[in-house]
Amino acid sequence: MRRAPLTLAAAVLALTLGAAALAAGASAKGSLVGSCLSDLELPCSVSDGQTYGSTTLPDGNDSETSIEAVLGQIEAEPTDITAVATDLHADGEGFDFTNPDSPGDESFDWAYSGTAPLAYLAVASDRGGFALYDVFGKTHGTIDVDPLLGSGWEHVDHFSFWQRTYSDCEPVRVEDQHGKAMIPGCQLARIVDGKVPCVHIAREKASLCKFRTGKHKSGKWLEGIEQGKHAKFAMGGQAITRKGKPGGRWVVASKATHDAGMPCKKPRPDPTKRDSNALKRDSQSVASDTPLPGGGVLEVAASTTNRVQLLKNFATREVCTNSATHPDGAAQSSHPSGSVWCYTGQGAGLNDPNGLERRPPEHAGTYSAYYGEPQYRHFVLYNNALAAAAKRPATKPDGTVLTNTPITWRVVDPKAKIAN
Repeated sequence: MRRAPLTLAAAVLALTLGAAALAAGASAKGSLVGSCLSDLELPCSVSDGQTYGSTTLPDGNDSETSIEAVLGQIEAEPTDITAVATDLHADGEGFDFTNPDSPGDESFDWAYSGTAPLAYLAVASDRGGFALYDVFGKTHGTIDVDPLLGSGWEHVDHFSFWQRTYSDCEPVRVEDQHGKAMIPGCQLARIVDGKVPCVHIAREKASLCKFRTGKHKSGKWLEGIEQGKHAKFAMGGQAITRKGKPGGRWVVASKATHDAGMPCKKPRPDPTKRDSNALKRDSQSVASDTPLPGGGVLEVAASTTNRVQLLKNFATREVCTNSATHPDGAAQSSHPSGSVWCYTGQGAGLNDPNGLERRPPEHAGTYSAYYGEPQYRHFVLYNNALAAAAKRPATKPDGTVLTNTPITWRVVDPKAKIAN
């Protein structure tokens, strides 16, 4: 294992985790107290045979079921996670580990070069049990294993990294709205010092963009109450420039919370009341007449596969790409050249400003035109900036589709006419 250079962020993470672990209560060398039951916060440790909810943990089992049970106890609600990498004993799968530098040093460095949005790290002991750390939004850090495992580096058996499956909606109560067609449940971005998180449509990098709320406003925004505090919020999924002009190559995103949550417009007290007037005025996400799902799936940027299920969005426009085999099994509609294939219908693509899939048109008279469950809404995470996701080929600045690119998970492009 090679030593990766530590940045200031990694050093701060090391101090934070170390202090929190010590505060959680260290045990004597060679024992593991299982502090997750009493502390109800991360980092903490889990002992063999402890029961979390209805799950009794078997010996040394840092499985998906075990970690979900521990997180469910800590967060007081069910938590859905999936593995990024399990049973790691050395470098691999995009991870790099560094052994302690000197005797008595029980910390190790880790770094990740992949694209999955990490959330948790489990460090298993060869004496049974494991320690669980919150690494949400991190790509590197330093972990001191001794305070929680009650033993040194030599007793670390393996590592496992996990990602949350869903991003949850954290409702914002609206006081005043500036702009039409802001659907209940729509993603919001808190405006801080005149700026919001944003993601570049082509480069897919996160940054901060100016967002103006005055006479020459950048886009739709509202004033609301989040966790008892008044704040201003921009609607997510809007295209702006870095300087805050409408229609640029950056998309308004949310700063993700530690549990992958995002602020959203609070749904109406009576969810059966329609918000169809707003939706009729929305030229990019039309025909839905109910509040948006409260959250969605956290997809992996640049991946061709999906976290939960195959795409069902019904595409009324052709989606042309260099993907000879469609990753979601969509029907081929044409083959205009030797290196371009076009698809349409169910699963062909998705490019909705809310990241939401729509039903086949024959269902529009019976159901809402859009699916209403979280598994049909999608987001991607870029350095803690959570953006509406699209499954599409790449595009030019004017929204033209680059047919020589594959269909993968990317940030939504509000200018592009893809799929719908």
